[in-house]
Amino acid sequence: MNRSYRCAFLLATVFFLSITLPALTPKEAKAIYDADTLKLRYGDLQFDWKEYRLASVQGGTGYFDWHPVRTRFMQQLQNGDLDVALKSAKEIQNHDMAEPEGHLLAMMAYQKMGRQQDAAFEHDVVAAYLRSITSSGDGKSGQTAYFVVNEGEEYFFLNIVMGIGLPSSQSLVQKDDHSFDLLKVKDKDGHEQEIWFNVDVSMNAMKEALGDKSK
Repeated sequence: MNRSYRCAFLLATVFFLSITLPALTPKEAKAIYDADTLKLRYGDLQFDWKEYRLASVQGGTGYFDWHPVRTRFMQQLQNGDLDVALKSAKEIQNHDMAEPEGHLLAMMAYQKMGRQQDAAFEHDVVAAYLRSITSSGDGKSGQTAYFVVNEGEEYFFLNIVMGIGLPSSQSLVQKDDHSFDLLKVKDKDGHEQEIWFNVDVSMNAMKEALGDKSK
């Protein structure tokens, strides 16, 4: 990912204790997802992004692996096939508007096409998404861990906010009736630091899939 894209996001951060939102029924999740997606399509970003992200994974959308689409997009962008690349970005968005990757790729395509107003909107979407993570904590401890709804959000955060790739280590920690991913990463200067992510949503979903109703 080009560093200029990473540096474009200026994030206002407010810290709270790690609090997991209550689980939504599939019907509730679909209603929230559809309502907020409609707002988003009309350019309205003023809604609860944390709830939107949660609704997406708890019944708002079906499973879709966007990684092959991103690979195709990058090749199309490199070849200068900008209209086709934009269609690939929109393909991700059409499957899940709460997935930030589709908006990031659309922003990149719009910038190459010189459509700065459209690029600015996609930038604002990604910034709003990231603020909903950074406003949940500071990631320095379990008590103030960043709240994420799936593992993909952790890697998107590392890439866009911190400008780094994969962590040097990752471990699951159970603490105070919560589940956390504890990541050790090295910053651009080679200094190692720990980042805590609250992963209650994905862990509870895994327990339910395995037939374990205890949380």
